[in-house]
Amino acid sequence: SPHAPPGVMRAPKRDDNSFAAMLDEMMGEERNVDLDKVTGKKRHFTDDNVDKHYVVGCSPYQLFRHQAKNEGYLPDVALYRDMICDDALREEYRALPQEEKDRLGYEYDAYVLLTGIVEKCDARVRKAREQVSGYSRSIADRVNERRAGWQSRIDAKMRASETAGEAGDVDACEAHVAAAQKLRDAMEADCASFKRELSRFDGSQAVCEVTGAIIASDATEQNDRANHFAGKAYVGWKRIREFVKELERKGVR
Repeated sequence: SPHAPPGVMRAPKRDDNSFAAMLDEMMGEERNVDLDKVTGKKRHFTDDNVDKHYVVGCSPYQLFRHQAKNEGYLPDVALYRDMICDDALREEYRALPQEEKDRLGYEYDAYVLLTGIVEKCDARVRKAREQVSGYSRSIADRVNERRAGWQSRIDAKMRASETAGEAGDVDACEAHVAAAQKLRDAMEADCASFKRELSRFDGSQAVCEVTGAIIASDATEQNDRANHFAGKAYVGWKRIREFVKELERKGVR
C-alpha cells in the first residue's frame, strides 16, 4: 500500500544517486561486482571520472553546483556533474613534487578555466556599477524635468505681465508678476521635496566586488542582514579569486 499504517513512520525519501555515490565512497566502486570479476584497482586522481580542478584545490563545478546563474559561466557542466571530488585523492596530489604537478598540467588547466570565468564575473561587476551610478545620475535628470514643467508655467505668467504692461494695465501686470513669484517659490519647494524622496534610495546600494551582486551599501560580513556574505555564490567566487592568486604566486600563468 502507498500509505503507511497508522502510527508507523514512513522512511524519508532518499536520492538513490547520492546514496549510491556515498556507498561507492565507503565501499569502493566494485561493491556490486561479482567476486570473480573484481579488479582490486584503487581509484587514482588521474582517473577520467575524477574532477582534476578539485584535486588541484578549487573546482568551480563543485562550488557552484545547482546554482544556475553561476554554472552558466562554466563549460561542460553536465560532464562534471557526476565527477568525483575526493579529499583523499586531493591529498595524494598535493604530496607530489612540484615538477610532477607541472608535468601533469592540472594547475595550468585550472588557472585557464578560473581566470576565464573571473573575467566574466568582473564584467558583471562593471555592469552593476554602471547600474548603481546610473540611478544617481537619473535623480538630477528627473528633478530637472520636474523643474522644467514648473518653469513653463512661470514663463507664461511673465509673458502675461509684459502684455499687460504694454497695454498700460499696471494692476494686471503686477498681479501676474506676483503670481509668477508664487509659482517660483512653489517650484523650489516641490523640487527640493521631490529630490529628497528620490535620494532616499541614492547611496543605499553598493556593488559586491567579488560577485557583482547589488547589495545594501552598509552590508559587511559582520552586518549581513541579507546573508549575502554567507551565501554559496559569495563563498564560491571568493575562493576562486583567492585560488587564482595562489596559483599566480606559484608562477602558474
